[in-house]
Amino acid sequence: MEGGTVSGTISAKSLIGEPKEKRAISPLAGKLAPKEMLVDVDLLAVEITALTDKDPSEHFSELTAEFGTPYDARIDAPATPGQKAKLQELPTEDVKQTELVGEPIIAPIGVLKVVTAAGCFAARPSGAENLYKIYAESFRDQPHLDAAVNEAQRIVDNALL
Repeated sequence: MEGGTVSGTISAKSLIGEPKEKRAISPLAGKLAPKEMLVDVDLLAVEITALTDKDPSEHFSELTAEFGTPYDARIDAPATPGQKAKLQELPTEDVKQTELVGEPIIAPIGVLKVVTAAGCFAARPSGAENLYKIYAESFRDQPHLDAAVNEAQRIVDNALL
C-alpha cells in the first residue's frame, strides 16, 4: 500500500513479538501510534525488518505456508432500517446454520462473526446507507471464498427474518 496509512495502535513488536536483540531505528520504534495518530505503513515495515532481519514479505510467506493464502471479499447487501437495527443487536443463537461451505461453524461470535477452520465472515450494518456489509475470508482459494460469501449472505438474510 504505497503511501498509505493505518489508524490505531500498532507496532512491529505487537505483530512479531520480542526482538532477538534490542535495535531501535527511530524514536518511534516499539511505540508507534497512539489511537489519534496515523502510522506510516512503510515505517512499520522498516521496523519489522530491523527487529527480525526479515522483510515483511518473508513473514507473510511463512504465514501463508503455515495457514494458507488468504482470499478476501466485501459485499454490500440491501437492508431496511429495521433489519440494520436487528443485525446490530443480533444474538448468536439466531444463527441456525451449523456449517459454512461444508465446514462446521466453530463459533458464531457477537454481532455476526462466523469462524470455520478454513475461513470466516463478519457482517455489520452500514452506518449511512440501507445496506449491510459482509467481510469474508478464505484460506483455500477463490471459489471457496465465493461460496462462503454466498452462504454468508444466506445466513445473514435468514437471521434477519
